[in-house]
Amino acid sequence: MNSRDQSLRSAQQTLFSHARSEPAFVIWEESRDHPLARHRSERPEDFVVRLSHPDFQANPRFAPILVKLKDAHDPLLDASVALAHEQALDATLRLRHIGGWIFDWREPAELAMHLSERLTLRHPGGAARLRFQDPRVVAQLEQIFTTEQLGSLVGGVTGWWFMEEGGRPRQMRSQPPALPGPLRVNELQWRALQRTGKVNDIIRSLRMLGMTYCGEWIRLAHAFLEQAGERGHADEQDQVAYALHALYVHPRCDTHPVVERALDAAREAQGGFRVAVAGFDEAALAGIARDLAGINNNNGKGLQTG
Repeated sequence: MNSRDQSLRSAQQTLFSHARSEPAFVIWEESRDHPLARHRSERPEDFVVRLSHPDFQANPRFAPILVKLKDAHDPLLDASVALAHEQALDATLRLRHIGGWIFDWREPAELAMHLSERLTLRHPGGAARLRFQDPRVVAQLEQIFTTEQLGSLVGGVTGWWFMEEGGRPRQMRSQPPALPGPLRVNELQWRALQRTGKVNDIIRSLRMLGMTYCGEWIRLAHAFLEQAGERGHADEQDQVAYALHALYVHPRCDTHPVVERALDAAREAQGGFRVAVAGFDEAALAGIARDLAGINNNNGKGLQTG
């Protein structure tokens, strides 16, 4: 058995052990050609519930779906884990069909009502829809929300698991919310939530460059995106490029004299960070990384600027 198969088997066994002792649900992103549509059609009608939100009133078929498993041996459990695992390991895929697995003693309609209420997020500028049916968003919530806010989302479920990008199932950690009511975030948290798509782009790019997924990327990508704005990179794609190079090359990549000169030239041409680094090949980036690492190690070698 290769490492990929071992990883899948481990994920299936982890979730099976929980499904043996408590009712389990799969939450998924609905699509016209969902790979697991057959499994959904084979279960009782009251085992399948669409979540409700004003965004889906005109097109309810796009609403996330909550599907209850018949028991721990329901074929949907292994099938959903296998699909989530396969999609998480393929860096070229943008779609994630499986949002996660929820363990809860409530009836499907009652749990769906709770989750539907949590789709609405209150922020300083109004309200937005929280896409917790996407595991890449859920993975970032642990960096953005307090444990009490996560508790408001989880709201009494005995376990909420999702597949992280490394192909391993992970449980959301939380504690009961300090105050009941709608899920609310402050301005800093709202800005972070608006960055989640850019963070996903950075992680996808790093993986396509051949790097092994690291959970710490989420925190660092958020920090570097914010830093990019502070350093005057207003364009969103320039911010993504800045954060990507900070993670792939060096956290202080833009302080290297070669990069500084490229930035000056790009600004004269009314370009940004993307334009500045477009001409650097892999060898040049590796040289920049070595130079900056040498400075950090105080080895006295200086910069290679030729």
